[in-house]
Amino acid sequence: MKHSIMQLFSGAKYLSIRSKVQAILLSACFAITATSFLSAQSTTGDITGTVTDTTGASVPKATVTLTNLGTKEVRTTQSGDSGDYTFTQLGPGSYSVQIKETGFQTFMIPAIALNAGDRAREDAKLSVGSEATTITVDAQTPALQTDTSSISHTVTDQSVQDLPISGRNYINLVQITPGANEGPGNGLTSGARPDDRRQTSAVVANGQSEILNDELVDGLDNNERIIGGIGVRPSIEAIKEINVQTNNYSAEVGRTGGAVINIVTKSGTNAFHGSVYEFFENDALNATPYEFGATQPNGQPLPKPELRQNQFGGSLGGPIVKNKLFFFGDYEGLRQVLGQNPQTFQTLLPSQYETLHSGNMAAISSLLADGGPIDPVGLNYALLYPLANTPANPSNPNTQGFTASPVTTRNSDTYDGRVDWQIDQKDLIYGRYTYNNVPSNFPGLFPITSLAGLNIAPGGAIFNYYGQAVDKAQNAQINFVRTISPNLLLQLGFGFTRVNNQSLPLNYGVNVDDALGLPGINLGDATTSGLTPASTAGYGDIGDGAFIPIKDIDNTFQENGSLTINHGKHSIKVGAALIRRQAENLQNNYGIGDYTFNALNQDATGLAALLQGNFANVQRSNDLVTPHYREWEPDVFIQDDFRAASNLTLNIGLRYEVLTPFTEINNALTNFDPVKGVLLVAGQNGVNKYAGLNPTYSNFGPRFGFAYTPRPNLVLRGGYGMSYFQGNYTSNGSEKSQPFVSDYQCNNGSCPVNPATGVAPTRFAQGLPAPTASSATDPSGSVNGVLNAGFRTSYLEQFNLGVERSFGVNVLEITYVGELGRHLAQITNDQNVPALISNTALEALARQQGTTTAAAFNSLRPYQATLPNATQVSQFTSTGASNYQALQISLTRRAAAGLTIGANYTWAHSLDNVLGYSNEVNDGYGAVPGKLSTIEYGNSDLDLRNRLNFTANYELPFGKNLKGLAGLAGKGWQANTLLRWSSGLPFTVLQNNGVVSTTFGSTGNSRPNQNGKANKSGFDLNEFFDTSAFQPQTSGTLGSEGRNSLYGPHFRQVDFSIFKTFPVYKTSSLEFRVEAFNIVNTTNFANPNNTLSVTPNTLTVPNYAGSGQTSDGNGNITQPGNHYSIQSSSFGQITSASANYVPRQIQFALKYQF
Repeated sequence: MKHSIMQLFSGAKYLSIRSKVQAILLSACFAITATSFLSAQSTTGDITGTVTDTTGASVPKATVTLTNLGTKEVRTTQSGDSGDYTFTQLGPGSYSVQIKETGFQTFMIPAIALNAGDRAREDAKLSVGSEATTITVDAQTPALQTDTSSISHTVTDQSVQDLPISGRNYINLVQITPGANEGPGNGLTSGARPDDRRQTSAVVANGQSEILNDELVDGLDNNERIIGGIGVRPSIEAIKEINVQTNNYSAEVGRTGGAVINIVTKSGTNAFHGSVYEFFENDALNATPYEFGATQPNGQPLPKPELRQNQFGGSLGGPIVKNKLFFFGDYEGLRQVLGQNPQTFQTLLPSQYETLHSGNMAAISSLLADGGPIDPVGLNYALLYPLANTPANPSNPNTQGFTASPVTTRNSDTYDGRVDWQIDQKDLIYGRYTYNNVPSNFPGLFPITSLAGLNIAPGGAIFNYYGQAVDKAQNAQINFVRTISPNLLLQLGFGFTRVNNQSLPLNYGVNVDDALGLPGINLGDATTSGLTPASTAGYGDIGDGAFIPIKDIDNTFQENGSLTINHGKHSIKVGAALIRRQAENLQNNYGIGDYTFNALNQDATGLAALLQGNFANVQRSNDLVTPHYREWEPDVFIQDDFRAASNLTLNIGLRYEVLTPFTEINNALTNFDPVKGVLLVAGQNGVNKYAGLNPTYSNFGPRFGFAYTPRPNLVLRGGYGMSYFQGNYTSNGSEKSQPFVSDYQCNNGSCPVNPATGVAPTRFAQGLPAPTASSATDPSGSVNGVLNAGFRTSYLEQFNLGVERSFGVNVLEITYVGELGRHLAQITNDQNVPALISNTALEALARQQGTTTAAAFNSLRPYQATLPNATQVSQFTSTGASNYQALQISLTRRAAAGLTIGANYTWAHSLDNVLGYSNEVNDGYGAVPGKLSTIEYGNSDLDLRNRLNFTANYELPFGKNLKGLAGLAGKGWQANTLLRWSSGLPFTVLQNNGVVSTTFGSTGNSRPNQNGKANKSGFDLNEFFDTSAFQPQTSGTLGSEGRNSLYGPHFRQVDFSIFKTFPVYKTSSLEFRVEAFNIVNTTNFANPNNTLSVTPNTLTVPNYAGSGQTSDGNGNITQPGNHYSIQSSSFGQITSASANYVPRQIQFALKYQF
């Protein structure tokens, strides 16, 4: 090997596991794979075994008959020369196995419970005697997996149906599998972002991003391409079980760096089964959330957040033609009115509020240090701030808090249907369809205000993306299975998924800017309507959300197939798949502009700057073309599960796939060549259709593993594999830039002349120029969303080593899991940022050049020669690396004596030099673009060190023998619980000023100096960490703080439910449930305020020609110095609850099952 075992565990930044053995295996597997053309995805289980006589000698050619107890589907095979037999591609359910051979008694296993992902071993020992004599034995528990090396976990039917799940969202059960968690509360798929407003689908598996999972339904693709989200969400009533693979996947699956999440849907059987249900929640039953001291204006406590939730529906399945044709269908509706947990943002002091609303312009002018003129638009924006309703904070005397619980509404309708046709004993075909429709509304934090003849929604936080949304998704598939011979099975499948996600801002369709006097923004079309966002230092934001409206439409077509060959000790599966993706993405980053107002003249807040209209910087970005992307994903694979010995199985596979870069139907794609410093436009000047990118054709993913059973109750397993996946998700990888985007970005004093007015805007009320096309050879403004011309497919090297031990019906598993990420996507906020320079050095350069400091800063940009009018260049590169190491322990008790238990604990550490996709351009990341791999290497954004999950279902034992009324009341009780505990997620302390690259830098917030440890003992909401450990450095220098050096509060929640089942008629029953979420009402807090507010000292210097500033009476101007002072703020304070926190909620339910 290239590296020692010690290096593997050392956390080194660049690790690899390659060997000559791997190369030989890869070459050999590829030679075999080249002859195959069919594929499948693993949503099924296998039953395998060895037939021997009482002496242990193998019994060849014994007849083995497998029967599906629900549908009476029958398969027959013969044991091989070594006595081995295997049945593959079996749907989850109950099966019987019968084994006959002349001269031996018949061997019978009447019931085998098989889950997806199981490879159940059912060995048979035949006794000499008459075939007419049948020996019946109980099935061996399949919980001990003796034939696979994949790290795989099954969420069983009982867990899906019985565990307390808020909103009946099955994703919550995937989040509690070993190595998994729910990720950050603001994740792209959390439901809190505009890209997908449905209930959360976020699952972080083994420290990998929540958008890198491979979502499947019955083995076929169920993924959304733009942000890497989910397609459809079937109802819980339609789910048989869920199989989750998190490490060393089989060769059948790929295109993922996270988890492979297979939903296995229910099918009809020979008996009619169904359900009718209603789940109900109301805030009258709930606890009051933590309110952070907020009160109503009259001093009374805030009202409890409103909650009205009804979830209802039904299902029905059964035979159309017995033993031949079956159906299953369901409907589920959700009607939810939900008050959010209290959130606090800063607003005006009561005295300032009173002054502004007095209408007395002289009094308002007194709020300005220089008593200067009032900007009418700035005043209108200030009037949109609400009256404070939280007590004054002595540590922050300049602003006061406004706390509210915005009431969101979400409706959902889900339909599922499936038909299975057993044509004959050899041919099975089934089809299924799912449809989701989820409209929702997310109002702003600040209350609606009447101003300028309109009812205006001020918002409160532009990155909370308030507004309306409609999410629609549908998925259909057809699968065909043919048993060609007892040892040869063919599977073919076709699937289609369509996702239509749209999010609109609060004031969509209303020209608020026109009414408030801000010109050049509302241009008459819906996408430029609304209220322009403005961020004022020290206060909550005013305006519509950034990055919306959004319109994402995805179409995915998939064909796949597999051929399974059972030959002696080998179970070989070969196959291929072809996925075609189409995606339309309409999204303006700041389509109606975005203003920033910083503190002036040593002011504590930006209020004076807002009232004067003296913005620090402004930006606007508009799509001129809506892109329609196209992408191909072909793959082939081979997998051989080789029974090398009676107690040793080898899993050997190879997967090859190509994940092509985007093309666009009109070649509207732009990327960046950092070597030549030019933009690359698809189809122009010899640039290929991928806008300078090239497909990665070296994506060979070997998979190798072993499962060794030294004793019947002990399994040792390990494995290694490589998995490839795309990295260009989110708008940062959209390849939308000039000439297909209009970008306007400038600092005050260096803004270009507005052609419509003939004036370069320096005040808010002067508005912005209309969007115009920009040249790709000489672009102006910011270049965003481009990929480095060398961008390639990312991959993970995965490995594990573990031991599994059964005792009775319990299985204990202890596993080391490791994952090394390579060629990971790194978002560089500004590839065109100059080398570090101090404020005073920049001022000296500007004086020398006779220009503004902003212009001097731009003259230092590394691509100034080839892109003279471009400012920042934001791009994706694929040079990132990650290192995840974990110990995962799980204890499983399958149902016995009425008790089922699942418990797991993960102790992990994740390091990388990439930003999480949900974090985008935070953490002070990218100050020196050429040193991302070293400066930015640290704790991952998803570094969750500890995670404990516990679930239990218990059929209470009392009352089973009671009769009559006593029996009606005393028996049929069941208790269920779900416990989650995890340590906090990491965060980075930031400065609100671009100290590193001066105030004209484009890297945004920067990291300060850290002087000593910042962790504190105990828990203090007012100072969660030692704030004195952080000090601003001098301008133009890097702070000493590392990325993600601090960790937030722990997360703890216990859910509990109790059922009472009443028999109704024959096998039908009525189930009454009471479910409590966060039953002990534990408050889970968000990370603290991590922004250190700093302002530079000012220097008085003589004015010079070209400075762009007006001299004072002495011919001087002020310029920022190199030193910064800390402003009083809420730095270090916890002012909000975790996005994953709910106060205690009680849910009642009635469910009739038959």
